[in-house]
Amino acid sequence: MQEVAKEVFGKYPNAKKVAVVSDGQAFIIDNGDAAAKNHAKNNIYGKELSVVTFLRDDVMQKAKGNKADGKTDKKTAAELIADIETAETIEAVKAILGKDKRTTVVAAAKKRISELKEDTESGDTEGAGDTTDKDNVDAENGSDSNPQNEE
Repeated sequence: MQEVAKEVFGKYPNAKKVAVVSDGQAFIIDNGDAAAKNHAKNNIYGKELSVVTFLRDDVMQKAKGNKADGKTDKKTAAELIADIETAETIEAVKAILGKDKRTTVVAAAKKRISELKEDTESGDTEGAGDTTDKDNVDAENGSDSNPQNEE
């Protein structure tokens, strides 16, 4: 979700606060978060989605990483997997996965995409929105290359 917020801040340099709903929809909330809350409650999934608020200073600072000690604020595999497991759409799973190539993260993304596709095929609308094949996760993340160390 933070990547979505970072993208919004990149496109809108005057935005100070962004809310990202668990389906990947982002809202600039400098003047209130009513639209984000409404979207979270009234959506095609028929259930309330989670909303995470990001501040420009926090997101852009994390994007730079902490160069003083050589470390970055990259999420651990466990954190990404937890985000993937709660994602509501295939598009959201892909946004969380980003370019990550860690084996366990890619496997969790494939599993969640498969679950969302099954829900869509069985008539449940939870995974509606993006029916992209889970095999694209391999191609997009180059998982045939050497996986990075697990964190």
